[in-house]
Amino acid sequence: MIGRHIDGGLHEDIDITNNSQNPVRFNLEIAIRADFADIFEVKSDHIVRRGRITTSWSDKRQALRITYRNKDFCREVIVRTGEGDGEPTVNANGRLSFDIALKAGQAWHRCLIYDLVDGAKRTLAPRECTHSSATSDHAGKMHEWQRTVLKIDTSNEEFYRSYNQGVQDMTALRLPLEGTDHMVFVPAAGLPWFVALFGRDALIASLQTMIVYPEFAAGALEVLGQYQATERDDYRDAEPGKILHELRYGELAHSS
Repeated sequence: MIGRHIDGGLHEDIDITNNSQNPVRFNLEIAIRADFADIFEVKSDHIVRRGRITTSWSDKRQALRITYRNKDFCREVIVRTGEGDGEPTVNANGRLSFDIALKAGQAWHRCLIYDLVDGAKRTLAPRECTHSSATSDHAGKMHEWQRTVLKIDTSNEEFYRSYNQGVQDMTALRLPLEGTDHMVFVPAAGLPWFVALFGRDALIASLQTMIVYPEFAAGALEVLGQYQATERDDYRDAEPGKILHELRYGELAHSS
């Protein structure tokens, strides 16, 4: 059984149970690959590798580091084998290898923790296993956010369900961004391709949800104001006072 929890990075739980009446022993191998493809290339299904991918393994840290570098653009994935049963992990032939021996009815558990590195910024994965945490931090934050939005009490069950579904949808679209001196929420343009700051989409969505969650509008104005053009730039189609169309941080945006 595999369980996955994404909150920044990825926490993966691997559980194996010997349901037979005999002991078993086998070798489990997990191949991990990362192509670091730009979101626009993934969307167009035409991926071009411009940089170099390298991998390194640390027995001491039980960590696999996969690095992509193209001049001054660098991204990394660090895969750690967390707490679990059995012998330490071995890296061989491009795979993580686990020697597993189970008695009848015995279970085996191991965590894989995927941290992400964007230049000098590291995004950590959750350290807690999904089965050992009653409520994830992400679920707790979502519940807290839903508690702050406008509540509607009505005898119309269809309207009630529709409204609450809309609130849940907007919860999934919350995009945390750095404001002038604090973190703010801005509505993302959509899932999965447009989890990014868009000028028009953020403003329209904030206007439409003003009565439900006015902080969206405050956050959108604060963040968009930081990127508002102050001079003419024909290459970027910018002119004083103009709001940006879209903000990306991928390789293509970095090198353009």
